[in-house]
Amino acid sequence: HIDRHQGMGSRTFEIMGNNNFLLCDERVQAEDYGLIDGKNIVFYKNIKECIEQIEYYLRNDDERERIAANGGVLVRENYTTREVMRRILKEVI
Repeated sequence: HIDRHQGMGSRTFEIMGNNNFLLCDERVQAEDYGLIDGKNIVFYKNIKECIEQIEYYLRNDDERERIAANGGVLVRENYTTREVMRRILKEVI
């Protein structure tokens, strides 16, 4: 993510929605979206930690795949276009 952006970008959800593992720099609003470090996404604080996380998850396929699958479920249950539009319309109507 770009430093000036503090929230999550749409690509975050596109990646996760396809059951892809996502390693991401820490975001202040992550929990607002249900993103939980180590459950459905993995965050890092700095380059050193990023490299450590990459090495760890390359050695731990089952854990990486579990996190990726959890991320996919989160996105498909909460962030599809249909679900987001339903929430918007509920607020407007």
